[in-house]
Amino acid sequence: AWIEVVEYETLLAANEAASARRLRSCIQHWSLRKTAKAWRAWTEAVEESARGDRRLALSARDLRLCVKRWVCRERAAAFRTWRRFLDIQRRLERCLKRCLNRHLAMGLSKWTSHCHFTKRTRERQAMAFRTLERCVGRLLHGHQAEAFDTWLAAAEALSAADALQEQS
Repeated sequence: AWIEVVEYETLLAANEAASARRLRSCIQHWSLRKTAKAWRAWTEAVEESARGDRRLALSARDLRLCVKRWVCRERAAAFRTWRRFLDIQRRLERCLKRCLNRHLAMGLSKWTSHCHFTKRTRERQAMAFRTLERCVGRLLHGHQAEAFDTWLAAAEALSAADALQEQS
């Protein structure tokens, strides 16, 4: 019986050791399960935080892009306004130049016609002066011719009178 008790005690000790081993294994398993659960919870929290960080980074990037687009839109709008202003200014300058050129052209036209008129007037005046000169010359020549004719007649009369006196 002693053997049985020893065997029983050995068996009991083995059972206790096995039970203790099982208990330790179970506790370790629970512990590991809790650790695993905590680990999973921590990793999920980190991943969630990373997703949040990524979302935050994405939202910050989106915000930067949005602000950049707004700024670019404002710059583009300002640039378009500036281009429109330059376009309007260029058209206005062209219009003013045309108006000025029109006035200049009108002035030039009037000046050239005046010069042409003045030249014609001068030519007409020169022709009139030449005609007047000829008329005056003819009148003078006519008076001289009359005077000459009168003198000639008087001279012929004197010569005829002299010739009569000589004959007598």
